[in-house]
Amino acid sequence: MNPQENHWRGPEGNAYQDRNQVDWTLRVPFWRHILDVTQARTVLDVGCACGWNQRAIQEVDKDIWTVGVDVNEYALEKARNDGFFVVNQKAMNVGDSRNSKVDLAVTSGVLIHVPEDEIARTMWSIAQAATRFVLAIEYASESGDTESIVYRGEPELLWRRDWRRLYEALGLRLVEMGFADGYDRCTYYLMSKS
Repeated sequence: MNPQENHWRGPEGNAYQDRNQVDWTLRVPFWRHILDVTQARTVLDVGCACGWNQRAIQEVDKDIWTVGVDVNEYALEKARNDGFFVVNQKAMNVGDSRNSKVDLAVTSGVLIHVPEDEIARTMWSIAQAATRFVLAIEYASESGDTESIVYRGEPELLWRRDWRRLYEALGLRLVEMGFADGYDRCTYYLMSKS
């Protein structure tokens, strides 16, 4: 575990889950659009927290199979209690797991917490988990360069980057990007593997 994962796995991560209650219903129109464009029937939510994305996806189409992964057991237990299939796993390992090979792999506010020396490997793993599409819903770098942001007084916990450029460097192609409704000031990047 790196220091960032230890942060989100421990008491600070638990407090984050209690502090950040998401109105997932605001995400339903966004997910309706994404699922219409991708026609995804299987979705991996990397950094799923309490299952907010899974709730919105299921609201759009209950027949879509979803699995969530996260390092915070407290959040996972909440998602399990609501009937969602979730696994305690690092983002860097999802491409090697039994949960791999879904139509769509998604992150929302996850890649921003991955340190510089692990970001390429983590994004590669997420891309490997998907057969068709990758969706990054993250804070964007306004300059295009990696920007380290102090998070709640702590350095080395949040980075804004040019997610499109980084996924394109892995061979993915941009399908569309824009403002992600239902997410906190995030930009979405829908990337295709073909």
